[in-house]
Amino acid sequence: MADTTAIVTIRDGSTKSTVISRVEELGYVVADTMPNSDSNFKINCSETDMPTIENEADVDDIISQIQLDKLQIRRAYDLVPFDQTINPDTSSTPNGSAHNWGLARCSQASNSPLSTYVNFPHNGKGINCVVIDTGVMSNHPEFKDAEGNSRVNQYAWKGGLGGSFYTDEHGHGTHVAGTMCGLTQGWARDATIYSMKIFDTDCLGVLEALQLVKVFHKQQSNPTVVNMSWGYYKYYPLSHPTKTGWSDYHPYRVTSVDAEIRDMIKAGIICVGAAGNANHIIDRLIDETKSEQGHYNDSYKTSDWWGDYYDENGLYDWYMHRGSSPASAPGVVCVGASNKDDERATFSNYGGRVDVYAPGRYIQSAWIDTSKAQHPSDSNFGLRKLSGTSMASPQVAGIISCLIKGTTTKYKKLRRAIKKTANKNVLNESARTLGNGTNRLVSYPVKNQTIVDGQPILPGKNKMFFEKGSFEFKGWNIDTFDDKDDDDLG
Repeated sequence: MADTTAIVTIRDGSTKSTVISRVEELGYVVADTMPNSDSNFKINCSETDMPTIENEADVDDIISQIQLDKLQIRRAYDLVPFDQTINPDTSSTPNGSAHNWGLARCSQASNSPLSTYVNFPHNGKGINCVVIDTGVMSNHPEFKDAEGNSRVNQYAWKGGLGGSFYTDEHGHGTHVAGTMCGLTQGWARDATIYSMKIFDTDCLGVLEALQLVKVFHKQQSNPTVVNMSWGYYKYYPLSHPTKTGWSDYHPYRVTSVDAEIRDMIKAGIICVGAAGNANHIIDRLIDETKSEQGHYNDSYKTSDWWGDYYDENGLYDWYMHRGSSPASAPGVVCVGASNKDDERATFSNYGGRVDVYAPGRYIQSAWIDTSKAQHPSDSNFGLRKLSGTSMASPQVAGIISCLIKGTTTKYKKLRRAIKKTANKNVLNESARTLGNGTNRLVSYPVKNQTIVDGQPILPGKNKMFFEKGSFEFKGWNIDTFDDKDDDDLG
């Protein structure tokens, strides 16, 4: 008798309908074909049948809905140029007159002194920026356009969305959106913002949310950039030798989630994710034929399917250094966090899977109340500083949104360009290791800089760049969110 609903993920390149037919021939009832998914469907089965189903040809993975729900999702806290005089404050204290210091750091070669003037040649106009998070406070002044209207499109992702879907009860999503697209604190200041809520009241489930974003993108003519400042974590089992302090949990990959991300990327969506806040090594599998794989294949065993009971001779393997879904899924731009001294932030995950680092310590952005600081243009709205890879990821997502040149930008080229134009070897590895990862700090890309009156300009174009220059493109620790901003990890 069926006693659970399970999510079946097919192998890349397999035909979903064929796998569904095969499963039905085995006597299992398909509970939901998940028509918006290219890779997943749900069946009713017994837990004891799941290993048998997983061994079927063209089945990549199977996970029960109960097991998926049990995993922890942590918030890993013609273009018109514009210029701005900023106060790139790196302190922990929120300040209405201060700005996200990443705007300055990502636009210059060194970290001192941080420039107080930035001039961006592109502002994200014509780009759809999707924030998959806790929601976005749509009437916040950070999200206004030139006419004073909100740039947050309350898009009907599906029928029957609850009344709280378009709100942000937590603040995390609003802060992330402010860094990615904020009018004074962010990068893509003319982009259209879409909120996909996966936390709190009236939220959608992660798999459905990812599927709906893919469907949305296929109906659009503009590029889509998605930021995901959250990820899955699993607690280490009882009696595990490292189950203390920071090591109480580790990043966890969910095959069904990774499959949805894979399909989004195939559809042309640009995906950016937070590496996570566990101070944990996350590596990538480069080549299975190579003997040197870092920590990718490190694992521990448990005696139970749920992974609750450590047993060095157990039947079930758990891999703790493969990163978290969605940020570590293949093709996602995985972002670690740096601090004002150009060091890896103490909380940031690190290793070969991190593509690039970005400022993520004491980042000021939009907030849902005025408890920390008031917004200078409207005292009814607030600003706040938070720390986390959640804050680093939207820096990169925002920069990417500013760099896309039309709808023909190739995804792989753009991802490579973010790494190629990054500020190389500026992170201090003697202060904090990067593991076997590459030393890259994201940079708003000006090759062959010409200096005029102390400021770089674009060769052949009468447009000023950042005061300190950069390069030009061609073509989850636990969320405390208490009164101590120093401890607020996004």
